[in-house]
Amino acid sequence: MPIYGCAKHNPVPASQDQVTEASPILYADDFGAKADGATDNTSFIQAALDRAAAAGGGIVQLGAGAYAVKGNLEIPQSVTLKGLWETPPNTGSVSWSETQFSNMKLPTLLLAYAGKGNEQTKAFITMNLGAALVGLAVYYPEQIDSETPFPYPYAIQSAASADGVALKNVMLVNPYKGVDFGTNQTQRPFIDGLYGQPLKTGLYIDQNYDVGRVSNVHFWPFWGYGFSAVSKFTQENGEGIIVGRADWQYFDNCFIIGMKTGFRFINSIKPLIGPGNILITGGGADICQTAVLIEGTQSHSGVSFVNSQVYGDVVITSGNEGPVKFTNCGFFGSINGAQSVRYMQLAGNGRISFDNCHFNMISPQAGTAPVSFLLDGLNVSFQNSEFRDGDITSFKLTDKVEAFTLIGNTFKTDVEMIDESGGRAQIIDIGNVFGVGTGAHMLSIDMYIFGSEKATLVNGTDFPNTDPSVWLKDWEVIGNAEQLSVAPLNVLQVNVLKVAPGKEPQYAATGIQRAVSLKPNTEYIISAWIGSEPYGGGTLEINVDLGPESPLRLTAATNQSTSQAGFYYAGFNTKDTGTDVMVRIFYDGKSGQFTGNDVIGWWKNVAITPKADFLPPEKNR
Repeated sequence: MPIYGCAKHNPVPASQDQVTEASPILYADDFGAKADGATDNTSFIQAALDRAAAAGGGIVQLGAGAYAVKGNLEIPQSVTLKGLWETPPNTGSVSWSETQFSNMKLPTLLLAYAGKGNEQTKAFITMNLGAALVGLAVYYPEQIDSETPFPYPYAIQSAASADGVALKNVMLVNPYKGVDFGTNQTQRPFIDGLYGQPLKTGLYIDQNYDVGRVSNVHFWPFWGYGFSAVSKFTQENGEGIIVGRADWQYFDNCFIIGMKTGFRFINSIKPLIGPGNILITGGGADICQTAVLIEGTQSHSGVSFVNSQVYGDVVITSGNEGPVKFTNCGFFGSINGAQSVRYMQLAGNGRISFDNCHFNMISPQAGTAPVSFLLDGLNVSFQNSEFRDGDITSFKLTDKVEAFTLIGNTFKTDVEMIDESGGRAQIIDIGNVFGVGTGAHMLSIDMYIFGSEKATLVNGTDFPNTDPSVWLKDWEVIGNAEQLSVAPLNVLQVNVLKVAPGKEPQYAATGIQRAVSLKPNTEYIISAWIGSEPYGGGTLEINVDLGPESPLRLTAATNQSTSQAGFYYAGFNTKDTGTDVMVRIFYDGKSGQFTGNDVIGWWKNVAITPKADFLPPEKNR
């Protein structure tokens, strides 16, 4: 028997007691349903579902088009409500707006109306034991793109003791609340292909005592894109995936974007049941205020993230007792630093570990937070991980920390350890490498006292006179001389490179250079205070090096929204470089239009110091 199409298929008797034999597939259209976007199909679709249940289970097939449903639907035990989608529904090039739905030719769409204004009322679709929803989309035509959208109940909810419910290839376009498999005991929930833009709550799982499986969840702004009014509501209120008590809950390839909270793990709503244990593989939480929030996990199992990407704060609260493990994960920092950390707040009694992860803060606003990692938990470990930030990485330890481990990590810059444990913390720092990827260490200009280093300045680079004819007399101009000038910069009163009005660089680099003679077979440190300023039109690097053939380069890089400034230093030996080196100070990598008096970079106190005599600057706190 063919499944697809809208023609009549074996019309069924009008009365259920007349049923003597039923097909395993029933067609909602045969019960009076019309996919015209206007007819209320609640009773017609429910009649087909009830008829399938009376026959011992089966499939109720919906055709192509938009089925308006003004009431609520309940999928009985062992019955599947099925649309025509064989993959997760998607919008394609169609604009999801109320005015276009009545004429849509997309396969199967349910228009949901019930529950407007009351999120506590009955769900749009209730699923019983072994029920399934497959191959369709749900849209709320009366929802509004507003900072205060209408509340609605869950789009989908499991009934009491509805074990084994399943969703496959379902899109919830704009539900206020998406899927509830937790208010009622729901064991072995199965989800594969759940797409949509939930406004307040995406997926809630709880009271699952027997291995649930969730794959390919994608919560993304399909309806109101990131700059719409409703996105502000979601960013301030929305929670993607919430998990309470779940025994071996598996998540694979699940993605959440633009919500207040991405993944949240809590204690069960049922008293004395406690939290769950969860395995997340290939998870993604992107542009979330709190990407991962862990309030509770089982003390013996906890939660594990593997091969996941996280953009937003990671917060583990003091109530968590279970181990939390991140393996092969990428962290891109806070989106704004509003919770006073650049990356994470880590508390609780469970061991927290990061292995083979990478950290790369991408939001300039995150850098305004005072510390990178606030450690307020019993036991925290970072191993074999890469820290790629151009600014210093800081760890603040409170008096709750007993063990903090850094083993085999690589840092682009230096590490600041703020130990306020009062001697309580045992700190293990083994095999960590600094300045990786730059050939240099970098100390933050905010955390160190300018000019407090012990270094031998290269003649002319302290520039006591602002007249270029004085400080340039020992230097050769390289690149475009018209673009080299002098100006003060803030309280440092350092000299700057800037582009002359309306001029574009004529060479790959513009700057100055001079020859310096050093002792043979001697270790030296090359150092400088350098900075590069953000400019809306392009990118730039300020560099200090030992000539074009040298692998060492001190670089402060900037783009249209970020800047770098600080004390940079790196070591070398004249047995490798020779005794005659060429010190260069120049800008490079410039793009975009720089006009007027745009300051694009500065340098101060360029020095080459015998390693035995060198001391870095002092901390200012």
